[in-house]
Amino acid sequence: MSRTEMQLNSPEVNCMPKGVPGSFVGTGHPFELVALPGRLIQLIEVGNNWRAIRTDGRSHPEYPDPLFNGNSSAWWEGDTLVVDSIAIDERIWVLDNGWFHSDALRIVERIRRPSVNYLEYQFTAEDPKVLTAPWTSAWRTFTLSRDGDELLENYCSNNQDPEELQKLLDQEVNRNR
Repeated sequence: MSRTEMQLNSPEVNCMPKGVPGSFVGTGHPFELVALPGRLIQLIEVGNNWRAIRTDGRSHPEYPDPLFNGNSSAWWEGDTLVVDSIAIDERIWVLDNGWFHSDALRIVERIRRPSVNYLEYQFTAEDPKVLTAPWTSAWRTFTLSRDGDELLENYCSNNQDPEELQKLLDQEVNRNR
């Protein structure tokens, strides 16, 4: 797949949510975490998306419907919240580099707060149809914002012109000849 094709096929260019783990690692936009009894809500500025994660450790349904954020279940291991997500919509990339996945993808996220100013995040991708072994990211550190910072409205407007997109692809093919 060419670089242009990859960009044009990007879920973000096509106004789809970033999904899991993209809502943490695939965006430069801010997000907010809201802890409620039995739930963690992630509000994501890009596309005004949200994600609700049950934190009571319940099991996944036997036949969950594919969702952009998957079907998530979470529990605490010491000071780390572990989020297990399955049934992630195949149109979402694991990372912004075009990393596709199958219907068998499982993402296990780990979130911890080592100090009042920082949040740390790590994820493991398991997909026996695409990967030969699970892959675990490095820990990523997020600096927490000051009180009073607010998320802004940020909507995607899918204004693609199929003829213009085809011209871009044709230009790239001609350059590569």
